[in-house]
Amino acid sequence: MSKSLATCLLVFTVIITAACGSNGESGLKCKSGDLYLDGKQFTSCSQCQSDDCGFEDHSSETCTYPNGVQECTVSNGTVTARCAGQTATVVISNGVHSCGASTSDGGSGGGGTTTSSGGAAGSTMNGNNGTGGGSGGTACVSPQVVPDLGDVSFHIVAPLSEQLLQANSAPGSVEATIWYVSGDGSTAVGVSTYSPGCVSGSAVGQAFRWTAVGGTRSLGTLPGMVKSQPGGVSRDGRVVVGTATDASGMTQAFRWTQETGIMAIADNNSDVSDVSADGLVIVGDVGKSAFRWTEATGAVVLPLLPGSRECMADHVSADGTVILGRCQDPTTGLTTIIPRWDATGVSRLQVSGFPSVLSVDANVVAGDETDANYNSQAFRWDRQAGATLLGFPPGDKQSRVNDMSSDGSVVIGRADAEAFRWTTTAGMVGLGHLGPTDGFSEAKCITEDGTTIAGSSGSSGVLWNAVSGWSRVSDAAVAAGSDLKGWLPSDACVSKNGTSVYGNAADPQGNQLPYVWFVL
Repeated sequence: MSKSLATCLLVFTVIITAACGSNGESGLKCKSGDLYLDGKQFTSCSQCQSDDCGFEDHSSETCTYPNGVQECTVSNGTVTARCAGQTATVVISNGVHSCGASTSDGGSGGGGTTTSSGGAAGSTMNGNNGTGGGSGGTACVSPQVVPDLGDVSFHIVAPLSEQLLQANSAPGSVEATIWYVSGDGSTAVGVSTYSPGCVSGSAVGQAFRWTAVGGTRSLGTLPGMVKSQPGGVSRDGRVVVGTATDASGMTQAFRWTQETGIMAIADNNSDVSDVSADGLVIVGDVGKSAFRWTEATGAVVLPLLPGSRECMADHVSADGTVILGRCQDPTTGLTTIIPRWDATGVSRLQVSGFPSVLSVDANVVAGDETDANYNSQAFRWDRQAGATLLGFPPGDKQSRVNDMSSDGSVVIGRADAEAFRWTTTAGMVGLGHLGPTDGFSEAKCITEDGTTIAGSSGSSGVLWNAVSGWSRVSDAAVAAGSDLKGWLPSDACVSKNGTSVYGNAADPQGNQLPYVWFVL
């Protein structure tokens, strides 16, 4: 397999909430219609509060209490809770739960009625072109429910619950999202966001880096900033680049390594879009101009493409020598002109639209062109042959690119309701669905050699190859010896070298968490 930077951009979300208390009211605030307890759905706060947590029927249960008891978790018959930030024993008597004496503070908390957590956390998955579905509902569950499956290859990725909840005094929810996985499959980077109250949102967030050995670690943010998010990761996972944001919305580009920590690389009002495979070249935009950064030169503004304005850099080649971006068309006001910067200067691709992915040698570009009726069609630009519209599978009217093999010979994405695979030899081919009732499928990521595709079909994370067609990630993981303990991947992407598969997985209760499966 050839070597390249992973370009699959995905977003996976799990919402984990602690201390969703009464906010000074006599009763607990509940969200009517989506509270679940003992397998029943409650339709009102009062009904939820009048029932107990069903401890005798569950091996794991999470409840939230008013009056001092902040969290209660039951696991394998052991009941623990947090009272005013301390761990204590919960006394259960005739359905009434209260904090007992804490070994750390000697205090006690008042009893209170209970509510269960909400439905499964929602998730979004974005392809390389930055489009994706909407987020689902909120799950109010305790950070303790993030499981360690004890499997050497299948891992659940936890959010930065402890750091963000300690930094924000108000009760709130924490989301974990994976945005990128390194080309060698070893490292996931993403962002955890904190929102006040038991609702999904992103009031404040921090970029994180995850490895199987180190777990989830915060990258922090720049001085004076309140948020950070990743914009890319080097091939070996050692360099993470991204953008920090202050309370007013002003942004600043950064580069992170374990040796230096997080460091600014450009002036204010800058953003990062991509990084070279070795982590030495970073591209993005500052103000209304594209820039290229190296340690020797700093951030250097790239020349404006003649006949355009307000350019940005979207992609950089694996070796850092070629940059691809978008510029605004002054006649239409749309950012659809595609510039290409290299050692000779800047030129324009003879195709308009959104460039989704760049081949390793930078000689092939794939993306989407949108017509006057806002219908999207995949395109492929070759440095020798120019631009070609890829069309649609039979019966479809749109196609969008998600990824491409490293040499540009295989392009994948989604048409109206099915995944597609385009090759230089066979052209556009619809891949259908895993099951006859799935309704839709999408090809989201492809290995650098073009042999393995990952994506979704219906509610399953799936893999595809030319020999066996579609297969479930869960079936492949179990066949390889992993113990998923009931977790079922609902979507999937694959690292460029094919060593890791990642996405969302749902447990038997329907809660979703990001996962990384190292293919053995």
